[in-house]
Amino acid sequence: MDTLSADLLALSRRQGDVFSARQAVEHGCGPEEIRRLLDQQTIASVRQSIYCLTPLLEGDPVVCHRIRCAAALLAHGNPAADGQPTLAVGALSAAVLWRITVPLSLRQLERRPKVTRIVSGGSARTPWMPTAVHLVSGDRTKRAYRDGVRISPAALTPLDIAYREGIPVTTAARTAIDLCRRTPVWHDALIVVDSTLRRGLGKAELCAAADRAARWPGGSMGVRAAKFGDARAESPAESVARALFAQHSALRDYDLQVRIADSDGYFAKVDFLFRAHRTIVEVDGKVKYDDPWGTATDVLWDEKLREDRLRDLGYEVVRVTWEQLITRPERVVERVLAAFARADRRAA
Repeated sequence: MDTLSADLLALSRRQGDVFSARQAVEHGCGPEEIRRLLDQQTIASVRQSIYCLTPLLEGDPVVCHRIRCAAALLAHGNPAADGQPTLAVGALSAAVLWRITVPLSLRQLERRPKVTRIVSGGSARTPWMPTAVHLVSGDRTKRAYRDGVRISPAALTPLDIAYREGIPVTTAARTAIDLCRRTPVWHDALIVVDSTLRRGLGKAELCAAADRAARWPGGSMGVRAAKFGDARAESPAESVARALFAQHSALRDYDLQVRIADSDGYFAKVDFLFRAHRTIVEVDGKVKYDDPWGTATDVLWDEKLREDRLRDLGYEVVRVTWEQLITRPERVVERVLAAFARADRRAA
């Protein structure tokens, strides 16, 4: 046998691309054949006595984590087999599978977090991955952390479960709300919900999930973030800026991602436009200047010309960075209010 039987491959696909040693024997692939396939690197061991095809572990790290999740579920008895799972991928693992951005305060939930500033799901850079597989159990008495699998008890209903590649996962809405409930940091909760909405989830579905969890521990944070979430926030830094502006009554009247035109036509899409004060706030990140088609100098020059055209139209432009938003938010507020004052004086 050069590879697995068609029946065993089909079973593996239904289980998230993994199979157990017992299942292999039932499909005519005994221990000696398993060892031979391992030696040939046709298959790889994911957990004790659980395997997958080796090429699946050589690509997208999100796929690799999904396979780790599938193996953990199979090791706990394949609870999805009867179509009514009592165990599902949840929390940080579900966030990875839905490619929801996971901010720092949530990554620190792990015992051995990899400390970096932020994780951007789906970016060209290598995304952060949890060190453990996180599962949610509908059995309220079942809580465990063993062999790289963390099981947390929580209510699970059919409304909370979706399937990805054959494995049960808390829905994107439930996952986002669970993450919001676990962080005390307002801007981190907003990063989560903005990221989830940006991925295509409807706001009504997100708010419904928040309402169902409103009386759970931390539920008020989920409700607040869901109501304030906005898919138009294109980056975590913009979400942090929105969280900051929400705390100041003078900074709440803005539009997001507004296209600006002059006599030559549309030339800019700005992050925040405070129309009443003709002020634009742009949130910058280093990645913005890593243009594969030109040098950083070219990009900076283009940005300067764009900003000159905005100023020619009478706009004040304030540029802020992630670092400034996190370390000196009060200074960001001062700069925006000063820009308002300049624009108002000019208009008068």
